[in-house]
Amino acid sequence: MDVFNAGLGNDNIIINASNITALEKTGTGNRTRVDGGGGIDTLKLEGAGLTLDLTKISDRRIQDIEVIDITGSGNNTLQLNLDDLLHASTSTNILKVLGNSGDEVIVTGFNGLVTKKTVNGVTYDVYTHSDANAGANAELWVQKGVTLMGAQRGFVIKGESARDHSGYSVSNAGDVNGDGLDDLIIGAYGADPSGKSSAGKSYIVFGKTGHRCH
Repeated sequence: MDVFNAGLGNDNIIINASNITALEKTGTGNRTRVDGGGGIDTLKLEGAGLTLDLTKISDRRIQDIEVIDITGSGNNTLQLNLDDLLHASTSTNILKVLGNSGDEVIVTGFNGLVTKKTVNGVTYDVYTHSDANAGANAELWVQKGVTLMGAQRGFVIKGESARDHSGYSVSNAGDVNGDGLDDLIIGAYGADPSGKSSAGKSYIVFGKTGHRCH
């Protein structure tokens, strides 16, 4: 059984792959937990290739944590949703995520990028959730340079003008620009290029790695 009780003060709690596995185990007999206690407490990953998936960890097993540092010794991933943040950061409803290039945060339940803030020399992209009815106002601060992904989210491409029927046909275009990523071709048969009525247009959407959560 792994139990981390930090108590008062600003503490660093370091966990590794085996600790993460213990936290994810289900069943009433599993009492593994992390409790940061008072102060500003940081949960740090030790190692590389780790995924801390808060969606797989029972509520209240991680609480009173204000910062999660996924830097480790290589590329690591944090996955969470709104409820996970609210349970982890019970006193502030604000969670800061530290990391660097190659690290990734997969998140659902937050709006798009609202602002940027710099604290103690660290610049964060700040994402919010506001729900007056549920009383759940939360902020997710992600260190600039860390990739933010929306779990199972797609993207929306809006047509250039009304009745151009953009998206009527969509196809894989291969790697048009030679960057190693697949691209899309989107047809809009009702478009009016150069004033030519319904002559149609085709658009190339270049592939990219990851996307901002909008």
